[in-house]
Amino acid sequence: MNLRSLAGPTEFEKLCRAVLMEEFSRFQAFSAPDHGLDGYDSDLKTIFQFYFPERSPRRDKILKDLDKVVMHGWPCEKWVLLLPKDPSAELVKWLNKETERRPFKIEAWGETRISQLLRKNVRVQEQFFPTELRKELRRLVKGTRPKAGDAPGEDRISPEMAAELRQLISVLAEEEAERRKRKLQQSDYSREYSEFNAYFQLSSYDRLSAIRLGEARSYLENKRYGRRHAETTARQRQRYVAGIKAIQKDLGMNEREYRRLLLEIGGEQSTIAMEVATLKRVFEHFRHLQGRAIAHESDGRPSK
Repeated sequence: MNLRSLAGPTEFEKLCRAVLMEEFSRFQAFSAPDHGLDGYDSDLKTIFQFYFPERSPRRDKILKDLDKVVMHGWPCEKWVLLLPKDPSAELVKWLNKETERRPFKIEAWGETRISQLLRKNVRVQEQFFPTELRKELRRLVKGTRPKAGDAPGEDRISPEMAAELRQLISVLAEEEAERRKRKLQQSDYSREYSEFNAYFQLSSYDRLSAIRLGEARSYLENKRYGRRHAETTARQRQRYVAGIKAIQKDLGMNEREYRRLLLEIGGEQSTIAMEVATLKRVFEHFRHLQGRAIAHESDGRPSK
């Protein structure tokens, strides 16, 4: 469960309210203006505040919310800040110092603590994070067509392996949004999954063959490394297309054979319609053909 994959602050607030209502029998949610209280448990005298920051949590905003509690005189023994990401060590240290200045205890609950609550409250978990089985059923209802890379059911990656890939793909989407200095969107995740599926010729990432898991890990790690030392997508496209065309010319490959290979390896008859990840796969295949041709020539045999 990746809380940062939620659509935004509103969806995060809905999730927090839902899971707290299940966990605490006297929990009361508040609508705006909430005076710094998104929710309150009268038995525990605990205030809950939800915060879905685009980047790091702003301390000035947290201070304002803390001051509102004192200003409005709410009975409070504990103030809990709920975040979609686990708090940093620096934030926890700062909150501990603030606790010394306040008449109540301060805590920050991040992804780990909220996920723990969600696992205890399956109904809420299913509402916001449908299981793989339900996702699979929805795909079947939509009529998702099998693709060449789909492994038979018994050969596919396990749910644990699929969860590992989801985490790696999610990190790629989040880092890319951060690199571009913009808010993370659902389309960022969709694009990463599409590129992964296109590269391995899958109808869905969880239909990957288990024996290709290591290859998938390497692909995602190399992609992450490449972005950190980023060349632009446009530049990558130019490099791969130029390389493919150069190898076509070097091999003396006619246009018909060239188009046949593009369709077979990349699923398209033109490089224009291909994603960068697919272009890379096609380029590597052409480079393999070129290397084989060179080896044949050095052995004095005609290349095929």
